[in-house]
Amino acid sequence: MSPAPNPQSSRADRPSRRSTRRIALFAGAYTHIADGVSLTLNRLVEHLEQQGAEVRVFAPTVDDPAIEDHAGTLTSVPSLPVPGRSEYRLSLGLTPSVRQALDDFAPTLYHIATPDLLGHNALQRAQDFTWPAVLNRMSRYYDEVLPHPPSPSPQDPAPTGATA
Repeated sequence: MSPAPNPQSSRADRPSRRSTRRIALFAGAYTHIADGVSLTLNRLVEHLEQQGAEVRVFAPTVDDPAIEDHAGTLTSVPSLPVPGRSEYRLSLGLTPSVRQALDDFAPTLYHIATPDLLGHNALQRAQDFTWPAVLNRMSRYYDEVLPHPPSPSPQDPAPTGATA
């Protein structure tokens, strides 16, 4: 299991005062593996910080991360290695200590980058409090693992009352 939450700032050029744009990013991979998803998310966080946003990343960590100089402040989420793919981590969701770190940060936007238990818990929390959330999927890895509803085809009629 990975360590308990411990917010870590890596880059020296953090905003010096509290930003009105506080983004909580939830990811399954951020520093423990240097793959396309984690590298892209680091570039996104760096760009958001350059635009004045304060970003807190909630993601699994390891003792010897592949990306040491990461963008944003990282809060470690408890996780386990994925069976058969030990380079990847499976988060254990929003534990009480992670939830407290999230509440202390008080995000103005939830950004969910992975459809795992952590992402699901984060989306549920945002919905419970009617906080804005965005979701994106950068990998099809979870398509084989998690059930998801079928996407509507372009030929399906719009629901009653909906506009195109």
